[in-house]
Amino acid sequence: MKLLRLSTNITAEFLNQVEIELVPLIYDQLLKVRDLRSGVFYKKIYPFLFACIRPLSVFGLFLILSIYLMEEEFALWHFAGAVFFLLGLLISFYFSAQKMEVRVKKMYQPYWRWLAKRLSKRMLKNAKKIAPFTAEYDLRDNLMIYLRVKDNTPSFVWWRQISGLSCSGNGFTVFFKNHRSYYPFAIILHNAQEELTLQLDGLNL
Repeated sequence: MKLLRLSTNITAEFLNQVEIELVPLIYDQLLKVRDLRSGVFYKKIYPFLFACIRPLSVFGLFLILSIYLMEEEFALWHFAGAVFFLLGLLISFYFSAQKMEVRVKKMYQPYWRWLAKRLSKRMLKNAKKIAPFTAEYDLRDNLMIYLRVKDNTPSFVWWRQISGLSCSGNGFTVFFKNHRSYYPFAIILHNAQEELTLQLDGLNL
């Protein structure tokens, strides 16, 4: 495969725009990974728990009532136990595993948005400290070399074996090890989306 060389002038304004577009991309990837990793919990464990709540609550209420009738004396724990099992019974009627899954996911959405912003800032932290500079990338087959040119002085930054999953936005491309990875192992800052896309298509990325 031919050598692809990318060279892009990186400024603070450029990085700010990249961060704006990077946040929703990381957020979407976080949600996908969350759904993959929690699929068994929501599809298997939640339905099982909700299937058990109603009969256990009914059994608990009858048990509390039986103990109260045998002791013929009211105690505070009788009331607490009855309230506990009654709440379980109400939950079994007014909620379902599907509704609870939606509620839990909605409750944690602010956390995933915050995490996406934090991860995006971390990925661009060093670049923002050094900007302005020129980012140069050489890609041949799946080997990528990154050089940074600052004050007309080039310096080697890293090399990567490009593989896995690639996602692009305006001015950048990120690479994940696989579809279950929430954090990219590399980011490329560039303005040559068409050329890079053709190269990555040849690598099935």
